[in-house]
Amino acid sequence: MITNIKKELARKRAERSLQPLSPEEQSEWDQLRQYREKAIKESGAKLAEHVMTFNDGVIAIIITIVLVEIADPLSKSAYQDFFSQIFIYLISFFVVANFWSQIVKLN
Repeated sequence: MITNIKKELARKRAERSLQPLSPEEQSEWDQLRQYREKAIKESGAKLAEHVMTFNDGVIAIIITIVLVEIADPLSKSAYQDFFSQIFIYLISFFVVANFWSQIVKLN
């Protein structure tokens, strides 16, 4: 009885096992595996590229918003405030540019 059960289990295992691949099928399988491995390797590079593009856009928006905040001088006495705003903008620009360059160096 136990022998029959073992034989039946062995037969069921044999039915579930895969048949060996033909040379053409093996070649196609290898090509698919190589394509998958290449896609996995490239996905990380694509993600990094998308993040860098997003960072560039955010930095450009930050610099533009800071520039838009500078008010035009309406009188001669307002020029001192205007030049101080320009100076603050330049400092902010170089700080943001430094952040951006550090991000680029990391990648």
